[in-house]
Amino acid sequence: DKARNYHIFYQVLRGMDRGLLSKWRIQPEAKNYLYLQQDDGKEPVNLDDAAQFAETEAAFTEMGFSPAETHLILQIVCAILLLGNVCFNPINDGEGSEVANPGVVEAISELLCVNPQILTYSLSNRSIESRKSMIAIVLNPQKAAESRDSLARQLYDKVFLAIITKINLKSRINEDGEDFDRCIGLLDIFGFEIFVENSFEQVCINYCNEMLQNHFNFVIFTAEKNLYLQEGIVCETIEFKDNIDVIREIEGMFKSLDEEARIPKGTSKTWFDKLKRGAKLSNVSFPNRRVGQVFVVK
Repeated sequence: DKARNYHIFYQVLRGMDRGLLSKWRIQPEAKNYLYLQQDDGKEPVNLDDAAQFAETEAAFTEMGFSPAETHLILQIVCAILLLGNVCFNPINDGEGSEVANPGVVEAISELLCVNPQILTYSLSNRSIESRKSMIAIVLNPQKAAESRDSLARQLYDKVFLAIITKINLKSRINEDGEDFDRCIGLLDIFGFEIFVENSFEQVCINYCNEMLQNHFNFVIFTAEKNLYLQEGIVCETIEFKDNIDVIREIEGMFKSLDEEARIPKGTSKTWFDKLKRGAKLSNVSFPNRRVGQVFVVK
């Protein structure tokens, strides 16, 4: 059930110049990185990561990326890999944390061109903006690791969007510099998946699918029926399941989760307890108290 991480990570490790990897303090074995240790350990059949890396580089060139731009993208990819290896030691009776391997942070800082002291501080502290000032909150090792992972996701997201933007610009302008009116829209999303336990990411994916389903229902059924009525066309009422209650439920959960994240000592348990207290007025159920913090959105 555990798929491997994004292909680009393995392509970089197995296809990039060894001298450059060494310069960036990257070891070529996937087993050395926390973010690449979450799968089942099985190598995909008939998949040559080194050959695919060459294809990726060629695709960057074809889409108009300069060597410097491609180089920067690969730098950030390597920085993301290293981020997962940053560890934290508890301090102040476990209330705070400090980076246990500053050499890794130094390597990341070089790749991202940022100050290592500022990055170190940011990984183990969080700032909340009040009306009059900024409040610094120390993070325990668990919270610091969550902050580290959040930074890695944001970096990947920013790189991904930058690549898409560049490709879109390349695709819509011809050799004469004129814009094309035509476009091809591609939507590639994960579908609903059945797991014993859904992660936060899967909840977000399911929420996205619920929103798409709601939009589909509106365009195909509601809007089309209204158009028929405006034109005086008699049509039968088509019954369909409205999922707006599920959408509002998940949005309410996200809002309360966002509020909990802003509380200095907010935890998943305190948020879960609040969720249970409001369950009588919602579509959330708690099937089994013995299995911990598990709930179901009906």
